[in-house]
Amino acid sequence: MPTTDLTPIQFNFEGTIDKDTGLIEKVSRITGGVFDVGGSKQKVIEANPTSKKVTTEEVKQALGGNPGPNPGITPAPNTAAKAAAAAALMTDNNAAAETAAKDIDGPTLKLILLKDFDKIDPDILAFIPPMVFVEMTDEQIKNIKENQMKKISKEQIEALKEAQIAVLNQAQIAALTKEQIEALKEAQIAALTKEQIEALTKEQIKALKEAQIKALTKEQIEALKEAQIAALTKEQIEALTKEQIEALTLAQQNAITDPTLKTELTNSATTKGATLLKAGGARRGRSRKSKKTGGKKHRKSYKRRHSKSTI
Repeated sequence: MPTTDLTPIQFNFEGTIDKDTGLIEKVSRITGGVFDVGGSKQKVIEANPTSKKVTTEEVKQALGGNPGPNPGITPAPNTAAKAAAAAALMTDNNAAAETAAKDIDGPTLKLILLKDFDKIDPDILAFIPPMVFVEMTDEQIKNIKENQMKKISKEQIEALKEAQIAVLNQAQIAALTKEQIEALKEAQIAALTKEQIEALTKEQIKALKEAQIKALTKEQIEALKEAQIAALTKEQIEALTKEQIEALTLAQQNAITDPTLKTELTNSATTKGATLLKAGGARRGRSRKSKKTGGKKHRKSYKRRHSKSTI
């Protein structure tokens, strides 16, 4: 019985891939797929429910002939190439892995299993084009290890969407280098969660540019720990907006122990019309008003007592 040719549209297979070239060496068996049988018709071959595999006999029946040794179905070029490209990222051959990283596309990148993601050399990860890098799934992003995070390029960082930035865990945030922190756009900074803000190191805080400081929300300012506030530079304190200054707690203000920086904060608050908290929780502007009002009440009370004594 003659062999019938099929053009795979989508398929799953078991086989071996050459570690050095990343090319498929052998397809042991097809475990399922959709195949074009001509005449605008498609044939679905499903794995056996018990074995979870497509047997040679099932393929023979689907083909209407002898499937051949492997079992005679050539893997779809596109699908096979994507599987090979994904595998090539994890090869020990750095030159081949670098080429694979530069040539990879989004759908191929998504083929990499989460358990295999940490097998990608950190230096190779940086070669993935930024607009492809952002096509990673949230789960893949969460699986980037700290040593891999440090190697992500500034262009890749800039390309990340705000929602992708928000899924990074505290360890990943703390692993970012000074250059990577500086590469974050204002919208990305504003997307950082409270937990991510708390994870920033003093060195990372110092690396924030003035525009990035201004991008911090009131809630993010409130989330900053005293040690982080103490790490602010003169230029960063000058960059604080009126709303940010008024969001500072007394404990955060007291964390600034350098007299020059304390003066800078006070001057910046005065210039921007912001009121700082003082001991007791009241703001300075309000406390002065309260004292003034209290003085008026005292004078009125004195007049009433004086009037009664005169009569």
